Amino acid sequence: MVRIRRFSVVKTATVVALMYTVIVAVFAIPFFLLVAIAGVSTNGGPTQAVGSGFGLLVVAIVAALVYGLIGWIATAILCLLYNFVAGVVGGIEVEVDRAEPPAPPPAWMTSTTPPPPPTTSPPSTPMP
Repeated sequence: MVRIRRFSVVKTATVVALMYTVIVAVFAIPFFLLVAIAGVSTNGGPTQAVGSGFGLLVVAIVAALVYGLIGWIATAILCLLYNFVAGVVGGIEVEVDRAEPPAPPPAWMTSTTPPPPPTTSPPSTPMP
């Protein structure tokens, strides 16, 4: 058994916040761009649609950053709470298998002498 005794609050929160930001950016930015493209047909013309499309892109980027910030704060609070609770009850126990490197080959399979150099023989000529 391996026991998780505590989480590094800042490192864990930073990793989770970056994951949240990337996930939201991957989904939100293309979604808002599609909404902007669809707005070309409903708005007065392409000029107005470009302006609203740029605004939607800015909203998507800000949403990704805000979601990352909120994720960082929430994860930091949860890490602090976990560290406190783990100090009282002992933490989460996880059973893991250790990956061992493969065993070396048996001694009879390994050679300590280098292989002989290749021999070159003259080409054979047919006998008459």
